[in-house]
Amino acid sequence: MMTFVIAAAGGLASFVYRVCRAPRIKRFATALLWYGMALFGAAFWYLVYLKAISMFS
Repeated sequence: MMTFVIAAAGGLASFVYRVCRAPRIKRFATALLWYGMALFGAAFWYLVYLKAISMFS
């Protein structure tokens, strides 16, 4: 999903420029999006790890 957002912005440099020049509330929303995705990814892979450990134990 984030890849699509960056591509729609015209590339990573354009995306970073738009976020840095955005109003404070938009920067906050973007930060929540990034941290939310990071947290979801960490939780997902942790659950995969727990499932793999339980299969081989």
